[in-house]
Amino acid sequence: MRKLFVFLLFFSFSLNTFSQKNYHHNSFYVSVDALSILNSVIQSELKTFNVSGEVCINHSYGLIINAAIEKEHIQNYSHDEIQFIPEFRWYFAGEECSAFHLGGYLNFGAGRIIKDERYVSNTYLKYEESFFGGGLSAGYKVLIKDRWTINPACFVGYEKRYKTKVEEAVNAYPQKKESIGEVRVVLGVGYRIK
Repeated sequence: MRKLFVFLLFFSFSLNTFSQKNYHHNSFYVSVDALSILNSVIQSELKTFNVSGEVCINHSYGLIINAAIEKEHIQNYSHDEIQFIPEFRWYFAGEECSAFHLGGYLNFGAGRIIKDERYVSNTYLKYEESFFGGGLSAGYKVLIKDRWTINPACFVGYEKRYKTKVEEAVNAYPQKKESIGEVRVVLGVGYRIK
């Protein structure tokens, strides 16, 4: 909770800094991750959906908020998760936020996990977790016919997961926290509203 408060404070300060320096937004984009949708169609056990909104500032910067939902169900394993990923981008070698981009992102959210192995090792776990992390991003966004966008991008980062509530545990107990490296590739397909 303290980390979330620090992030919100930092985000508010950043927005205030932008406004004091007379930055103005040029356009607004909404997009979805086509790879996550395709993956959900191919794999019936895994369902993911990612939607984002971006404000392009002074033709060179982007503030993005991503929201993602993931549901995974494989025999004795179930995992439901929701996450929010604010990202800041710097666009270069292009114009109108249609160019190469580098940036940084934060990642936070919560989920519920069930591991039912009573028929194998007589263990059962049901718990909730929260996570917080961040890293670097890079990619290239193409603006097509002044409206549609295609944006392949890569995210490399690190996150910590904390077990916040163990609802049921039989002959097993989850680790209180764990650190995970993250490499994620997305293919954003979007629309320019303004």
